[in-house]
This record gives sequence, structure tokens and C-alpha cells, in this order.
Amino acid sequence: MNFKLISFLILSTLSIQSFSQLSVSVTTNRQAFYTTDGDTLSLCIDSLITLKAEAFNGGIPVISAHYRWDFDDNQTQSGIDLDSVTHIYTTGGGYRIKLFINDGSSEIMKIIPIHVSLKPEFKDTKNELPEGQTGICRGGKAQLLGKAHALQWKDKPKYAVEYNPAKEISNLKVDTFSLFFDEFAENAVFSDGNIDSVGFVAEHSDMGSIEIKLICPNNQSAVLKNFSATNHAFLGEPTDDEAHLEIIGNGFQYYWSTGALAGSMNNVAQPTITAAAYAPDGLMSDLNNCPMNGLWKLVVSDNSPADNGYTFSWQILFAKSVLPDVWTFRDTLVDYYQKETLYLASLWESEQTIGSTSLISEGDTILYGTATGRPIVTSDFKYNTVNSRGCPFDTTVVVKVERVQISVLPESLTIAENDTLSASITEGTVSWGNSYIWNFGDMTGNETTESVSHSYIKKGKYKIIVVVKDANECSDTDTAEITVILEPTELEMTFNCFTPNGDGQNDNFIVGKAKGMVQFNFYIFNEWGQKMYETNSVDEATKTGWDGRVPLTKMKASPGIYYYYIQTLGKDGTKTKNKGTLQLFR
Repeated sequence: MNFKLISFLILSTLSIQSFSQLSVSVTTNRQAFYTTDGDTLSLCIDSLITLKAEAFNGGIPVISAHYRWDFDDNQTQSGIDLDSVTHIYTTGGGYRIKLFINDGSSEIMKIIPIHVSLKPEFKDTKNELPEGQTGICRGGKAQLLGKAHALQWKDKPKYAVEYNPAKEISNLKVDTFSLFFDEFAENAVFSDGNIDSVGFVAEHSDMGSIEIKLICPNNQSAVLKNFSATNHAFLGEPTDDEAHLEIIGNGFQYYWSTGALAGSMNNVAQPTITAAAYAPDGLMSDLNNCPMNGLWKLVVSDNSPADNGYTFSWQILFAKSVLPDVWTFRDTLVDYYQKETLYLASLWESEQTIGSTSLISEGDTILYGTATGRPIVTSDFKYNTVNSRGCPFDTTVVVKVERVQISVLPESLTIAENDTLSASITEGTVSWGNSYIWNFGDMTGNETTESVSHSYIKKGKYKIIVVVKDANECSDTDTAEITVILEPTELEMTFNCFTPNGDGQNDNFIVGKAKGMVQFNFYIFNEWGQKMYETNSVDEATKTGWDGRVPLTKMKASPGIYYYYIQTLGKDGTKTKNKGTLQLFR
């Protein structure tokens, strides 16, 4: 059986309203829960409502009529014979659907009140972590607090309207200002005394050139102020300059009320009409039997081509005795098991209830529970509740599981003889970390800070381990590797001649580059094989070298050809032998 067949087996027929020969009844798939409040229908957010209207004229079904459905949420539907519609409300609150039917000769309006359940407020639902902590350890626990507050909705009737900027009362034109009412009882009609006064804030440079009428929803009208051929006083403080009529002046507050002591505004003998209450020039009883609900209009007609003015606001002050009660409601909350509690469902592994629940006040619920971290980064916990109308609501609390992750910069080190270079090692951000234990893989001492630097002096691959614990001894571990390599052997001769003449230029024979050496032997011989120079110091060989003198006598060696020989063993195990000739010039 499809939904439509089911839905229309449960009908809520709303009462018939008729202002002329037209009449209408509306059926819906939703039952009325509040029969004392205009047969108000009750819905959940995002639920579908179906409405079907039947219109009659003198008891005969109406065909080819124009239907306009106003759902009171800025959404409308209209069309010929559009007697059936569906709609979804996405926001909770009170709504009044207005149905307007026009058969070409008359129009009727039907009002259907709709109660859409409000989503509870979950502002206090949270993961109660210690100050400064944003996540938990894997396997650790988070303290969860769930709290749902049922909210109250209250209608805000609008009996006044303001214009910003002010609206112009134009020369030789009829200006209409509107207020729409749908708060009154469905069949409420006007009778003399229902309106205390009509308020009007305006300025105009010739009050005699304007007529003001109050027109009710069925177009009956009452004259508040007639044209005057003799009284050309100002309303408010207008800009009385024909060249600058666009400049807005200052408006005064005026009222029209039956029995006002000031009498008719047209009879006031002053240059400027004082802000006060005045008697209407017509009779408010001309509005008798007009429907209270619908579009009320203040119509201002200007018959002068020279003067203009501006309207700032207007209002209708109904007598307190006829004002409808302000519509308000508040849903109470229950859980899925129809108890006055709220429960937490875990979405980590399976939907399970966590913790205990207790009612703290009518319509509000509270829950405490714990969540245990799993080997994932984050997870959602969902709080669920249901109101007394069966509407489900939920909110989600995110519990972040923070993993330890080591970062090493650089990822490899190159060290030379007698060097110790450091790697910067940072443990990944975990707000729950209370203690740190590091192992650098080289049998050296441990560090206990969040970020460390460590020095390595031997080549190899080292495994770095960190263990981080929270205050409850929950721990997490991460590892990383760093590679330490030795500087490669390098040997380079830059030139093969020198001039030891004491001029400070090229006075010594040196080795250009010698790096990464464990053993280093540097010799120079003359052409007869006699040793002229010897060193096993890389520093000496590359900075001072042979000064061109005989070793024992320190006498200057003769110019000519000499021979060098270099034998090395690098820290990386590389053995080298290098020999060649050099020439000494005097």
C-alpha cells in the first residue's frame, strides 16, 4: 500500500470559512494535536505534509479557480485548480499556511496553523577534556557530557511596519502601505471599537492635498482624513522647496482615534499640525463585519501636482479585548524508550548505550559517560532524544584520538673525523602527553622532553623510539629511523710548482684538499731520492706544506724538479696513493 493511500485514511478536516458564496475545507495527512488552538497540526522537521482543498460556490464544486498556497516560510505554490500540494518545513517553529482561492468573482482565504517541533539546544553537550587538551590517547578515556534543552517558540505578531528609507507620498498618486494579519480566530470579523487607533508617522508640505483611508481585507474602507480645500498646513517638518522635493524632512507621530479630543485634523488652525491623536473624518463602523485576518491597507491619495511628503511608519492598535493570545509552545523530551532520559550511541564499533542518564528539569536531560579511544584518528558519538510528538533529534560529539608521530630533521647525517652533528627530533603533537621517554638507538642516555636534539658520532642506521604517557598511564609509541654516514675521502692537488722567494705569494707547496682521512702520509723527494719533506698531518699539508728548504740544514733547496708521494686511508675505508712531480723556481 503506498503512502498516499495510508495518509489520507487519517484525515484532519479543518472547519469551513466563508465570506461570500465561496467556501473551502482542507484535509491533511496529519492529525490536529491542539484542537483548542485553531486545530493546529503538528509536524517534525523535514517531514512531509500533504494538504488537499475542496472549494464550493453556493454548494457547487468550484472548477478552474486559481489557488495560491503561502506556507509562511517564504515558499509559495500557485496555479489553476492546484487543490492539492505537499510541503516540507526545514526549521522548527509555528507557521500559518494561507490558502487563497479566487474563482473570478470572489476570493476566500483559509488559514491552517502548523506546529513544527523545535530542535533542542545541545550547547552543553561536549567532550569534557582537561584544559588545553584537544584529544585523547589510544585506549584512553574521554568524559562525555550530554545535555538537551527543549526550547520554547513564541509568536511575534506584527501590528506596525517601518520604512527605511521613508516612502514617498507622491504628487497626483495613490500610495498604499500594507499590514497582513493571520493571528485572529478563523472567523473573526470587525466591529466598531475593535481598533483603538491608527498610527501614522509622516511629513507633507500640504496636508490639505492628501486623503487617508484605512481599507480592510474585503475592501471596506473608513476615511481617516479627507481632502481639505482650506487647510494647507504642514504635516511634520517637510522640505518645502519645489527644487529639492527629494530631501526627506522630519516626520511627526499622528493617531486617528474615535472620540479624540483634538477633533478632525482638517479643523486645526496651525501652520504645522501638532503630533497628537485626531478624530477620523469618517466612521470606523464602516469596517463592521470585515474579516480581521488578511491584508489591511493604509491608502494615501495626493491630488496636488506641487507638494509631496514621506511616510516613515504606520500601525494599527487593536483593542486589547480583541487581540489574540500570543501563540507559544515548548516540546518536552523523552528518549527512544519513551522515558525522560537521553542516551548516547557510539558509532565507533556498534551503536551501544554508554553511561547513565538522569532528568534534571522538565524537558531537559543530562548524561555522563566515557568513551574509550580506538586505533583511529577521530570518531563521532551521537546523542539522541525524541520529543513528546515522536520527533527524533541528535547531535554529534567528536572525540579525537591523537597519535604520536616522530619527525626527524634531517633524515640523514654526514659526519667527518672527530665531528658530532645533531638531529632535531620532534614528537607529533599530542595535547594529552604527560611524560616522554626517548631511545635514540645508540646506547646513549634518554631524554624526557617533548622535542629533543641528539648527536651521533658513528656511522650506521639508528632506530629512534618515543613512548608518551598521559596522567592515567595510557601510552602511545612511535618509531623513526636516521642514517648516519661518514664523509667520503677527497684528495686534490691544485698546482705543481711554487716559488719560495719570500714575497708572500706561492712560497709553499701544499695539498689542495684532503678530507675524510684516518691515515695521511705526505712525502717530497729530490731527484736523487733524498727525502726533503714529510708530514702525516692533513692540517699541515693543506695549510703550510713544504717551504722549499733542506730538512736538516734549513738551507734553500736548489731550483729544479722534485717528486711528491701521498698515501691515505679514508674513514670510509678508501685507500689512495698519489704521486707526481713539482718544480721549484727561485
